[in-house]
Amino acid sequence: MKTRLEEYKKIVETHQRHAPISELIDMRMTAIEKGQAIFELDVKNEFLNSINTMQGGVISIMADAAMGIAFGSVLDTDTKFSTIEFKINFFRPVTHGHLVAVGEVKYRGKKIGYTACEILNSENKLIANAVGTCIILR
Repeated sequence: MKTRLEEYKKIVETHQRHAPISELIDMRMTAIEKGQAIFELDVKNEFLNSINTMQGGVISIMADAAMGIAFGSVLDTDTKFSTIEFKINFFRPVTHGHLVAVGEVKYRGKKIGYTACEILNSENKLIANAVGTCIILR
């Protein structure tokens, strides 16, 4: 049976986007292995809020994508899933530079999965941490 991991590896190898939102914000999946996905994004002025720090929603998109793809990488292509819970904590403001989101599967059961993501800035400092719960739909 074909796995999602195989599909995701092709996306990384061919520099494709995994979803339309990735095109919109120019986010790239740069690495994938079973249970882990890495996304990268350059901070743009369009992502800044009224106090010139990056909008938390854009950072949340990165975390959601990294965790979702990480979870998908442990499933076969016929298995559908959905995020049922998402939480993010922000630790540092972002005003410029480059962000890296590392999403990992922490637990995969028959029905439920638990994921986590660290988002790092250009100086490799933790700027946010997210966790999520996924449900496997049969």
